[in-house]
Amino acid sequence: MWKYEHPAEAGQFSASVHQGRVLVLTGREQSAGIDLRTGRPLWQRTQAAALSRALPVDGELCFVDAPDAFLWIAVRDGQVRHRVAKTTLAGPGETLTLTGTAGWGGTTVWMTGRVKKGAALLSYLFAYDLAARKWLWRTPVAAGVPPNGPQYDVVAVRPADIVVRQDARTITPAQRTAAKGTSVLFAFDRRTGKKLRSFRLAGVHPSAALVGDASDRLFASSAGELHAYNSRTAARLWRVARAKAAPGETGVFAFGSGILSGPMLYAANRHQEVAAVDTANGRQLWRRSTEAPATSEIPGTAFSGSGRTVLAYDSVQLTAFAARDGKRLWKFQEAGAEDSGTDAPRYRPLTGGSGRNLVVRRGRTFYALPVD
Repeated sequence: MWKYEHPAEAGQFSASVHQGRVLVLTGREQSAGIDLRTGRPLWQRTQAAALSRALPVDGELCFVDAPDAFLWIAVRDGQVRHRVAKTTLAGPGETLTLTGTAGWGGTTVWMTGRVKKGAALLSYLFAYDLAARKWLWRTPVAAGVPPNGPQYDVVAVRPADIVVRQDARTITPAQRTAAKGTSVLFAFDRRTGKKLRSFRLAGVHPSAALVGDASDRLFASSAGELHAYNSRTAARLWRVARAKAAPGETGVFAFGSGILSGPMLYAANRHQEVAAVDTANGRQLWRRSTEAPATSEIPGTAFSGSGRTVLAYDSVQLTAFAARDGKRLWKFQEAGAEDSGTDAPRYRPLTGGSGRNLVVRRGRTFYALPVD
């Protein structure tokens, strides 16, 4: 429907879709808004510059973590409506350094960071209310690999708690030894930040793909299979066997991180297959191929705005399947685009849209495609 090429280098900006109306591009030098109907620029603001991805706050505002402040930007015109200096976010005598966004849900964003006070340097998981513009809580976490500190990822958001896992790249050798090569997860109370429990998932590598639903289930990729666990007992609930290698093919065709919709889990593997699995019992409703050649790259998965279409994406192509029965609908590749390969950018669908149009990013190029 349209194509837009951003002038900044691909690694120098982040992209997100807001309210199905505006593509917000946040960069080191400036941020920009692109009209989703036409693909034309709406605004550019140097005062809204930030490398972090813009997060939705409500129908009018998005939030970005800029180098020296939290910013609330009007999606329609790019004006900075609110600004909170980071020097005001720390307590008396403290120096705060935020190291990354762990996840978000509703109007709450969870971040990791460090607080220095005197000679003490401690790492925390923070919760911040984007609507009220105030901290909710902070709770201590392991320090991680120096000098940058830890990074944690929220893998499940529940009504009463969140489940997080430390990024494997920030785990110290001592932590790795103590975990015995497994994933260690932590549950924190959403209201107070109190640590409720920690647990290990036996057989699940610290960097394995992992996602959780709103109940007590976690879904992990392990040894080329999909596994479901109860996050309170760490007991395995079911498993989906690995794909069989075709003649002449070797290796484990591992699954990537799945996406959830109601009672269904959708995940792709290195065999270029997308599986639809009932989260209650592990029964496969369908498994379909993208018909692309198997590579070392595991396709990512995403939903269209309506949720009726499942999208598998990698550096080769974007493939659409009907979520209900797995019917392969179409594939998208731009003729003449940069060849696929180890360093080639992925065709990456951007969630947050609505209606029948989908915005796809590949490097610094964006495409609008009719989907549903």
